Amino acid sequence: MPPIRAVITPLEARVRGLKCAQLEDDNKALDQLTSKEAVVLEAERLNELLIIWHWQTCKGKPRSDETESGRNTIP
Repeated sequence: MPPIRAVITPLEARVRGLKCAQLEDDNKALDQLTSKEAVVLEAERLNELLIIWHWQTCKGKPRSDETESGRNTIP
């Protein structure tokens, strides 16, 4: 019968390899999520800036669906 160390050592190496592969996969997935999150955050920031710009440039102007008297022209 082989010594127990001779049986355990290859198994430990295999487990370490599997753990490393899983960690690498997890890191890749996290990087993808992080980059997608950054894109979403940038889009949200741009949207907020556009809303502010629109509000500042249209302040005091009637909407296109209103007359100057303030009545809605859409039935």
